[in-house]
Amino acid sequence: EIKMALVYGANFARTVQSRDIMAEAFKKIPFIVSINTIHNEFTESFADIVLPDTHSLESWGFFEQHAPFFTWPIGLEGWSFPIRQPVVEPQYERRQVIEILWELAERIGMREELNNYYNVYFSSFGGETLIGGDIASMKGAEGIDKTKVVEIIKPGERISYKELIDRVLIY
Repeated sequence: EIKMALVYGANFARTVQSRDIMAEAFKKIPFIVSINTIHNEFTESFADIVLPDTHSLESWGFFEQHAPFFTWPIGLEGWSFPIRQPVVEPQYERRQVIEILWELAERIGMREELNNYYNVYFSSFGGETLIGGDIASMKGAEGIDKTKVVEIIKPGERISYKELIDRVLIY
């Protein structure tokens, strides 16, 4: 039985095949959190809490919208990451989604696990893929060969998303 749902940037009331089935499914979930840039039918009808995400013009963009791109012929080095820079300051109480997730992880005692996950995730781009992008992979990050992981973020460290981008690009 699902006790809580965290919905990021979606409006299930408009994007699913059957709104009735969706509505019945979400009515059974006691607590729903939505991270979104705008209020929509889903946030208004189902979310218990809406955490305001930054608009793309207000935010740094690094890996949440793009995987890294290989920019050279097969067999050569040369991964690149597209980076989006903000053109205006975030308005009101909006925050980058990764910073929201860091705070939530801290509040439930999972900051070290999340930081470790990001270390393993970004180390994967240097060669061998060490981890997937799902929760099961996050929990399994402890079993990864530590010699293949670069410590970009210390276990309990609090940094900004911009600082994370800078560190990953240096590594």
